[in-house]
Amino acid sequence: MLRAGEAPLAGALLELVARFDLPFAVKDVANSQYRFVNERLAALFGSTPEAMVGTGDAQWLDAAQ
Repeated sequence: MLRAGEAPLAGALLELVARFDLPFAVKDVANSQYRFVNERLAALFGSTPEAMVGTGDAQWLDAAQ
């Protein structure tokens, strides 16, 4: 949840990530589930952002990773 005044900063960060085509995700601290995943990161896992939101690392990575 964004606090007052954080929305412009969050928007600027997402714009920068998109401009440089960087893989990017935001995870929930409480349960380590993805809350936001961009196309670039999802593509690394052969998935879509929609499929990754609400999931955790264990669904996309081997235990050794």
